[in-house]
Amino acid sequence: MLLDPALHFKPDRAAAALEKRYASAPAEHVMHAALRIFAGDVAILSSFGAESAVLLHMAAEINPHTPVLLLDTHMLFAETLEYQLELSAYLGLTDVRRIQPDAAALAQSDRFNALHATDPDRCCAIRKVAPLDRALEPFHAVISGRKRFQAKTRASLGCKPCTSRVKDGEDLRSGRWRGHTKTECGIHLNPNSFAERRAE
Repeated sequence: MLLDPALHFKPDRAAAALEKRYASAPAEHVMHAALRIFAGDVAILSSFGAESAVLLHMAAEINPHTPVLLLDTHMLFAETLEYQLELSAYLGLTDVRRIQPDAAALAQSDRFNALHATDPDRCCAIRKVAPLDRALEPFHAVISGRKRFQAKTRASLGCKPCTSRVKDGEDLRSGRWRGHTKTECGIHLNPNSFAERRAE
């Protein structure tokens, strides 16, 4: 079954058709279709975390020039940034973009780099949500590593001061925002927000 060529001009219809057509398809087929249909208008959001290599490898095999967005909050582990460089070079990814917070917003709201301790929601809004919103503006679709079966807590991306070592027997993500009721950084809080922005 071929997708309607008119879908190239209507991303919301294309996404719905893709979901229906590829609901049970292997990930590689879904990725290939998405990168073909949204060619030039799709980005991949990656944390360059432990499981990121699988998604990035698939993208590199299909189109190594696909834009890959990494939220560089200025508080990431040095190992994350080193791994990003090594993995990008190994896979031949040519368009990895480090998305950073607005310098003026940081100077106004977090000039001592301590906002995470007093207002972690606002810290995430300044360092993650707002920069990602700006970075996604030119794209019609975004592919992330969040899996369909995962809970909302999967949307956390780990910054150094807000991530602690997970203890034996704990959930793998229990080290995020330890001591706070916070479980979300906010970038996936409203799954319709990206679609709503595209429709404007």
